[in-house]
Amino acid sequence: MPDGAVSTLTNVTAICEGFSGFLSANGGSRSSTDTSNVNWTSFQVAACSAILPVDSQGQTNFASNTNVNFVVDLQGFFAP
Repeated sequence: MPDGAVSTLTNVTAICEGFSGFLSANGGSRSSTDTSNVNWTSFQVAACSAILPVDSQGQTNFASNTNVNFVVDLQGFFAP
């Protein structure tokens, strides 16, 4: 991630092998968010494109309310 990047254009795919749930993403320095980026039902593969924030180190945190495998595909970044 180049210095100065403030957000990324990202595709997130959740591969669920169990319960319905959601995945949220936020800048690395934030602990949680009230918005989900991907929602799924049991045994579903769900994808979503999103503009995600990054912290000063270029990191984004991901959190889910259940066990899930997910793939993050970085497609671009935004910088001032």
